[in-house]
Amino acid sequence: MSDLPPLEEQQRYYDDWNLRYRSVDFEDVSEEIRVRAERVLSDLHAMELDHPEILEVGCSTGWLCERLLSEGSVVGIDISPKAIEAARERVPAATFLCGDFCETGLPPESFDVVICMETLFYVENPTVFVAEMSRVLRPGGILILTTINKYVYDRRSDIGAPKPGQIRNWLSKKELRYILRQHFDLESETTVDPRGDLGLLRVVNSYKLNALFDRVLGRERVRRIKERLGWGGGVIYEARKP
Repeated sequence: MSDLPPLEEQQRYYDDWNLRYRSVDFEDVSEEIRVRAERVLSDLHAMELDHPEILEVGCSTGWLCERLLSEGSVVGIDISPKAIEAARERVPAATFLCGDFCETGLPPESFDVVICMETLFYVENPTVFVAEMSRVLRPGGILILTTINKYVYDRRSDIGAPKPGQIRNWLSKKELRYILRQHFDLESETTVDPRGDLGLLRVVNSYKLNALFDRVLGRERVRRIKERLGWGGGVIYEARKP
């Protein structure tokens, strides 16, 4: 990407953003993000790992790390100094690092699980970022990655232009699959939480149409159908390092 904001400008943006939107408890995070986080926690718990060493990349104020401690030991890293300061106060039992994930030099093959929520599409080079997540995972280790669904976000009227200091580098599901498969065996790809109000999604998510479908099929079944069709606002990937 050209004209990238310098690191200091990115840090200022995320200092402000994290303290605005992530200084709350898990239950108070926006519903859109909480749905994805609950799915991450549920899937990780279902794996029944034996006290894994977990790294959360883009940990913000530690609101998810706090829950991850019930599964294993936790290290979190984020580019925002103020977010890391808040995380250390919130979750003293976890370890937190501040800096650019690709530049921190974490030891290779030092984690059993890497979790990355809503971060990959806001970095300079997603390809390098994915390679670094693979590097720090042990063989057989698990990557749980959540991102925005570009197809849906391109059809949302409430998404504005990037703010000063914010990188926006959205990829399609096909593009991201290609990157992940360079380093991982991709085990699942699931869209969650249908959204969108432009183009086709204006019809798909219209109140009147959904009220009819909900009466005929049931709300939960309608939601699951939309997610299977790729209309969820978020995408959750689970992948394993060979």
